[in-house]
Amino acid sequence: NRAFVKSALSRLGFNMHKRFAIFAHYDLLNQIDDYVVDYLTQLNKFCDKIVFVSDSNIKPGELEKISHLISDSICGKHGESNDLGSYKRGFNLILEKYKSEISEIDQFLFVNDSGYCIGDLAPVFDTMTGASVDAWALCDHAPDPKLIEGNCYLQSNFFAVNQEIFKSKPFYQFMN
Repeated sequence: NRAFVKSALSRLGFNMHKRFAIFAHYDLLNQIDDYVVDYLTQLNKFCDKIVFVSDSNIKPGELEKISHLISDSICGKHGESNDLGSYKRGFNLILEKYKSEISEIDQFLFVNDSGYCIGDLAPVFDTMTGASVDAWALCDHAPDPKLIEGNCYLQSNFFAVNQEIFKSKPFYQFMN
């Protein structure tokens, strides 16, 4: 299938899709745990750039653990929602610093460290590469239809939006 071939070629080094990721981090001890390094290692296989945004005052030397996996970082308490506050900062950094590359980006990924990446992300990207959707996520919330009339939404711990979405005025307004 076409999506599988594109993803396989991408993993072999052929850049079939340009993806930027914003990774939201928070740690009470102001450190970067091994599971975060593992998660970023997997994510790095499928993303051209990763911006690491921590709502923690990261200890000296901790960023060295991931410096080979990320393009940029913003670290320090920002006092807003851990995920969305970090996503906002990373999104705006990309819009400012990588302005010339924005038109080439196919997808933005928004990922946080509240989940653990166990295994390989290849099956996820094999499935979603080339899918004709504007947004997707690893998890959704489909509540009991009796409680919320069957409404469903994408969880914020790992979601992707395509260019049409992230270039839209409503998305920009939401992020800010």
